[in-house]
Amino acid sequence: MEEKYHHKEDFPVQFRYQRALCLLLMLFLILSTVPGTSGLPAALAEDTADVAVHSAPLERSAATRNGMVRVRLLSIGSNPASLTVTAVGAMAVSGGQTMALSGGEQISISHSSATGEIRLTRGSETVSMGREMALRRRQTDGGFRIAQARRPQNVYPGDLHLVSKLESGAYRLYVVANVYIESYLYGVVPYEMGSSSALEALKAQAVAARTYTLRAMNANASKVYDVVDTTADQVYNGSPAERDRAAEAVDATRGIVAMNDGKLTGTYYTASNGGQTESARNAWGSSGVNYLTVKDDPFDRMNPYSSTRKMTIYAAFSHASQNQTLTRLLQAKAPNATILRIEAVTPHTPKYAAPSRLYTKLDFDVTALVDGETRRLTLTFDIFSELESALNLSINTTKNELWSVKADGETFVLTVRRYGHGIGMSQRGAQQMANLGYTYDQILGFYYENCVRMQYTFTHTILPPVGDAPVTATEAPATISPAAPNQAMVTLVNVEDVLNVRLTASDNGTLLTTLPAGTAVTVLAKGDNWTLIRFGRIIGYVRTENLTFTGTPPTQSDENPTPITRWATVTGTNSLNLRGGAVHHPRRRGAVRVRGGERLGEHTVWRENRLLRGGVSHVQRYLSGQNEPDRAFCDGQDGDSASGDPVHCCGGADEPAAGRSNCRAEQRR
Repeated sequence: MEEKYHHKEDFPVQFRYQRALCLLLMLFLILSTVPGTSGLPAALAEDTADVAVHSAPLERSAATRNGMVRVRLLSIGSNPASLTVTAVGAMAVSGGQTMALSGGEQISISHSSATGEIRLTRGSETVSMGREMALRRRQTDGGFRIAQARRPQNVYPGDLHLVSKLESGAYRLYVVANVYIESYLYGVVPYEMGSSSALEALKAQAVAARTYTLRAMNANASKVYDVVDTTADQVYNGSPAERDRAAEAVDATRGIVAMNDGKLTGTYYTASNGGQTESARNAWGSSGVNYLTVKDDPFDRMNPYSSTRKMTIYAAFSHASQNQTLTRLLQAKAPNATILRIEAVTPHTPKYAAPSRLYTKLDFDVTALVDGETRRLTLTFDIFSELESALNLSINTTKNELWSVKADGETFVLTVRRYGHGIGMSQRGAQQMANLGYTYDQILGFYYENCVRMQYTFTHTILPPVGDAPVTATEAPATISPAAPNQAMVTLVNVEDVLNVRLTASDNGTLLTTLPAGTAVTVLAKGDNWTLIRFGRIIGYVRTENLTFTGTPPTQSDENPTPITRWATVTGTNSLNLRGGAVHHPRRRGAVRVRGGERLGEHTVWRENRLLRGGVSHVQRYLSGQNEPDRAFCDGQDGDSASGDPVHCCGGADEPAAGRSNCRAEQRR
């Protein structure tokens, strides 16, 4: 497989959330609905002067499109000799023989690469099916399982088509699942991004994946299949048994695709672009997707969980902690000199034209003794051929990482970023944008410039309970609410700073939470010095000078700030999982991870405090919802927090006695 077709790299599905600085506000965001915005300027990264975020506008098409996607199950093998298939619901079998399968019935299928014959075994009877056969559903919640699949417990909610084709003197078996596009996405989104990601990021992923799929269907209409189930297209593992946030994201964007200039957008995406998107033309020489350009992505760079490799270089060449491989490489560049100090480390010579920062050279300016004299030398290395592998700083095999150096006193911190081709949407960047309050339409608008959201009605085809004439029905698209007006962005001089949200319009007001640079907020009432804003479920006052407004914001509001009267402090040194229920799962992280020292606040009262497994707190809280409160629980891994340290709850009279001795009284600043 050529890299140019590898649009998305292996990406761990377990996602860890934001730095300790903003975990409380992340919790509110993920479990709440934050309205959309548009046209928000941003200056978020130390090397980014001006970044614009625009919403992708929504249009609706009267056209109806075929929604059945053909997915080649390549993960099972490029030419499997045998398969074990279990029917989920009633199915009709056609080919050399016809028969009916009941739900739960299992069959075995074998294939000869010499003759191309497909044989089906049912119980003790084996029959020839010729070189092509199909298993077709008779109920919408039906489908099949394959024992040889990566996740054999998952259902493929569609029909199974097997085709044997003669290629290069031998027969190859194509195993193809014919699945409705929205059902297909249930099995794509959680494996491409991870269900623990914020909902708006998952929505953006769902639209990107849906667009990619429809584009492939158009391009491959004359072929046996549209997409494969691996990273060559999109990872697909059938439908998980449990509905999760990824399924919610698919449903919330049902029917929506991205378009540029009247054509389906090339919605390539990557795990992490390292702080700068790559252009399709640079990487692949492609045309037709000129909107996929090189530009700074402060959101990817701000995400502390974007893939990086780091190395500390000491100015004192003979420092005890100096990397010995680097020492040998430098000395080999200057065999007749004795290096004393490293004065500067500078990456340069980008592979592509400005503004690309894909540097290919690294200079070391050193002070050295040469023939008894002190001299300044410049030692130049090729980053990818001489340094990356030798220093164990490689992230990709494609030699496209972004190298940067930051001087820090007597050291230089060398950082290598980018996991994947870097083209299109960064999944880490999308997650960061969602954490900061951006909606999926803004995420799409940022990564696929000038795109629009187009909503189609798709058709779904299935066999009736009786008979062989397929029935085609239309599936209603999602109902999309209009974006809320009156938005602003937190604008700070230093991206490491945070903006205080206070209970009253005063620097002495009770601190409710803090907002990082770049956060999108809803403006409730703008004042000369203080502005009342909403972020998730938090309402409070912030300094007006630290907001960049869009449109004409309101100046009056009937809303009141959110008092937080109870809180708990996570005393662990690492982090603690917040889960959707009081259930411990040793292999899954919580939806949100709270760092040691962070406080979990409640704007009314603690609803329930109870300590389980020696000090792990499960806290039921009002966070969102209509008439009934949603619930969120703290839970650790392996019976405790990730670091092995507990969380203690401080609060009112309903606090369990077991935890009171561990409480620390704290005053809000």
